[in-house]
Parts: sequence; C-alpha cells; structure tokens
Amino acid sequence: MPNIIVALFTIIVLYGAATPTNSFALTCGSWKDAEKSIRSWWSAAYPKEAILSIVQNGPPETYSKVKSTNQKKIDEYGNEWEYFQKNPYCSIPAKVKVQQSSSQRIFNVSAVFKVSGKKFTFDDVATGSSEAVLAPGQAEAPDKEVIKTLITEKVASSIPPDLQANIKVDKVMISPRNVRDMGNGQSAYSMSSADLYLVEDGVNKKKCEIGPVTLYKGEENNMRLDAGGPWKIQFMKSVPSNCVDLKYFSKVYNFANHIVEKAPPAVDASWMKDVIGVYKGDIQGDVYNAVTTIFTMGNDGKMSGTFDYTERKKHITGTISDCMATKINEAKCKWQDQEDKGELRFFFAKNHSSFTGRWWDKVENRSNNWDGKKTSDTVPSSMSRANSSDDAPAPVLNKMMKGFGF
Repeated sequence: MPNIIVALFTIIVLYGAATPTNSFALTCGSWKDAEKSIRSWWSAAYPKEAILSIVQNGPPETYSKVKSTNQKKIDEYGNEWEYFQKNPYCSIPAKVKVQQSSSQRIFNVSAVFKVSGKKFTFDDVATGSSEAVLAPGQAEAPDKEVIKTLITEKVASSIPPDLQANIKVDKVMISPRNVRDMGNGQSAYSMSSADLYLVEDGVNKKKCEIGPVTLYKGEENNMRLDAGGPWKIQFMKSVPSNCVDLKYFSKVYNFANHIVEKAPPAVDASWMKDVIGVYKGDIQGDVYNAVTTIFTMGNDGKMSGTFDYTERKKHITGTISDCMATKINEAKCKWQDQEDKGELRFFFAKNHSSFTGRWWDKVENRSNNWDGKKTSDTVPSSMSRANSSDDAPAPVLNKMMKGFGF
C-alpha cells in the first residue's frame, strides 16, 4: 500500500507555471470600496435593518488561507501527494451601527477582499461581536447562559408531578441575533425563537420549538422599574410545539399550556366604561408611527374600538374586538387590519387618561409597543351608533390564538 503524503506546495509552482506577483505587495481594497461593499452586503443580508453609520476600526490586514487544489500525484516511490495552494486575502475592520426595528446595535465586522488577477476584490463580510445602544437606565440584554437558565427553569418547574419522572429538559439552544430590544428605553427584550430539547424516559430525545418569549426586568407594564433586579421571562405561546411524536404528547401539550402565563379569574370590568374616548399616541412597526385609537362600549358592556395610522405612505385602519378585563385597568383584546391580525394587551393609567400596550401578530410573532393619551371623551357618532346596535358585528377573529401569555 503506497504512503499518502500531503504537500503544502502551490500547484502553480509544481507544474512550472509563471509565479504571480507577490500578492502581499498588492494594495488592499480602499476604505471607500469597503464601506460601499458592506452597505450593499448588509442590505441584501438584512433588508429590514437600516445602517446608521459605518466607521473604519483599524488598518487593513493581509493574510492567506490554504485550500486544496484537488490534484494529487504519485511519486516514483509510490507515495501519493495531495497539493494545496495559498490564497491571499486582506480585510478592513469596521464598526457598523444599525437600526433594528425600534432599537440600535453596533456590530464589529470586516470587509474581506481576495486576489483576483493583479488586485484585491471584495469577497464577503465577516461579522463578529455586537453590542446594544442603550437608553439611560436601560439594562443590557441578558447573555445566552442567563436566557437558557430562565427557559430551563420555567419549563422544568411547569412539568406536572406525574410527568417529572418521564420528561426532563436536556438543553436549550438560542441565537443571540434573535434577541431584540423592545424599544422605548425599556429593560425588555423579545426573542423570536429557540430550540428546546426534551428527553423522554431517559432515551428519547426530541427537539421542540419555543417562541416568542419576552425577557424583562421590573414589572411587566413598567419594564424600566428596578433595572438592576433579576431577569424574568414570559412565554407568549404554548411550548413546546412540534413534539407530536412524543409518547406523552397529550400530557406534554397540557403542561406546555401551564408554562404560559394564564389570565387571572374574571375581574370587575366596570372601569372599562371610563376609558371610552379618542387617544393619540404611537404604534411600533418597522418604525414608530403616530396612531389614533378609539375605544367604544356596546350595549353588552364589552369594550371594542378602531385604530388608524400611516406607515411608509400607506394608510392602515383596523378594529379592536373581544376585549376582556384581566385586572383592574388592564385588558386583553384582538386586533385586525387590512393585512394581518393578532392579539394585544392594554395597561391604562389609574385616571384612564392614557395607556401603554403591546401587540403581537401571527405572521412574524413580533411583540411591539402601542400607547396613547386621551384627547377626547367623545367618540364619533357613527361609531357610537354602530356599537350600540343589538346586531353588532361578530368579532374580527373567529378563532383565538392559543396559548398567548396573558
């Protein structure tokens, strides 16, 4: 059997071709080329993020990568040689500040160039660490291990006693890029998804999906309160999902529902009549937009309403329905506009002069802000008539999204 020997020679030299000009004598791409290339790459990779600034973060660096030529040769002694070639590269480091929905983040990146002919040309962008741009008093997002611990403890503590011997949490996998600032300087972050691994009867490991979740400090409706306190977690949908082949699936689904923050027993909803009126505020989408929210009350004593705003020159109108009091001055409702639908939660001031809120959709599982200050106690007469009718329209959502954490 012939020996196999790896040769770190360039294939060009091996076959006697002309040796190219020393690539390290070439000039790396200019900063102008690097900035232009980063902007183009970013817009293609992350179309929903806007670059706010790009600054050079050090001098260019030249290096090489060794890559197989996929060519081999057997010498006179029967040894097989595999040949590799050195490929010259250079990189220009930069800091990129981007707008992600309502938050900002700074990324450490490098524009990577490789030799093509007699010059360096753009090849790729290498991304490294990043940090959030924080508002005064805002806590930085928890790190991966803290998030994993929060999820593990929440799920494990929610497994019913009769299943604790059968189902265990094995591990949690997350991507830091899925953790987003919820905006308005709150010590609160949303995470769109994570992977939960459960072990059944000690042998059957199953990957399940989690998402979305909210990570926050302080009280849920005042997330800047006690920013130095412990991190808390709220599951916005039942977890785990996609575990249908688990032996105990029906029971797992039940315990998954236990994980979600359930609404408290029905409370006195008489306060709802005091919120009727017109409110002006902001709603968070891809950006913040001015929104008009109108609350009305039907003969059945149920609160409903409408909203309208303009985003990117498009006028959006929608309805609010199926409002239910969860606590004094707190309500959960459903919403629908021309393109989407979902659920929301309102927190009203004690004097009902303003509210803060959060909404979710069923398409991107986003969790965003919605607020308003009362500008009038009187609603348009057409809305009053519509909502006073015994034949008021049915709720805009015929099927409630299961497992929302209210």
